[in-house]
Amino acid sequence: MKITNLKTYLVDSGSAKHWLFVKVETDEGLHGWGEAYTQLDRDRQLEVQIQELARYVEGRNPLNIKHFCFMAYNDFAGKRGSLELFCAISAIEQALWDIAGKAAGQPVYNLLGGAFREKIRVYANGWGGGGTPEQAAEAAGERPRLGHSHRSGRVDEIRIDVGDARIGPGQQWWHPKQGQRHGRRQQTQPPEQHPQ
Repeated sequence: MKITNLKTYLVDSGSAKHWLFVKVETDEGLHGWGEAYTQLDRDRQLEVQIQELARYVEGRNPLNIKHFCFMAYNDFAGKRGSLELFCAISAIEQALWDIAGKAAGQPVYNLLGGAFREKIRVYANGWGGGGTPEQAAEAAGERPRLGHSHRSGRVDEIRIDVGDARIGPGQQWWHPKQGQRHGRRQQTQPPEQHPQ
């Protein structure tokens, strides 16, 4: 099996951050998908870097994943890493693992040693991308109703309560366990020492 093509798909998500997907195709009809972490001001550069890395995979066996990662870092990048480079390599590597799983007829987690848990909590950020602080607070408040219990972010102008954590101007949004620890810490401090 040989890689015949690598395509990128930069998707405008309608928010402040775009999505960048990579599709790697083979001569046997199998294909794999990967996703690159992007930043709004760097998504086009990242897409170009992925396209430039195509020459390091095309015509090669997609199952030689470690070899690709080694060549991309050592040959392509000259051992000089960057956020964009590691995101580009990661997206292609994900697509290669997707192909490996399809070729083996197994989910990728089986190729990596098997499942570790039956279910996992996922990160929910449904309030980024602009709007007023009140709109962000409203969107964050929707998350528990949708089944999300882990939230993170920042608030600059308003104070709201989410889960077990109080969130205020310039303060971090905490995971409920962090909020509980923070609350216990505040109980032992005089009120004038509490973060605002």
